[in-house]
Amino acid sequence: MIELRFHKELYDGFAIDEAVKAFASFARFELAREPEGYVVRLTGEEAAGEEAVVAAEFATHALGLSLVAMGDPERVPQTPPVVATNLSEERP
Repeated sequence: MIELRFHKELYDGFAIDEAVKAFASFARFELAREPEGYVVRLTGEEAAGEEAVVAAEFATHALGLSLVAMGDPERVPQTPPVVATNLSEERP
């Protein structure tokens, strides 16, 4: 399990929710709200560091969606399906 913390001044809560939806097939998520922001606990495949890779990609996605939302606070774009290959495959 990896715990990620997102400060409310930098991250939009709806964007984090959309990022969770996009990454739901890669990990299990637990969400919590704290006075200073949002906490996401992510549990994924631990083999070969995949859990850490998913956590890093999730955080990047949440940040990107948050930046879009800050430009238009009334709307967070619906996340398109995430296309990924098996993270444990060897690459040439």
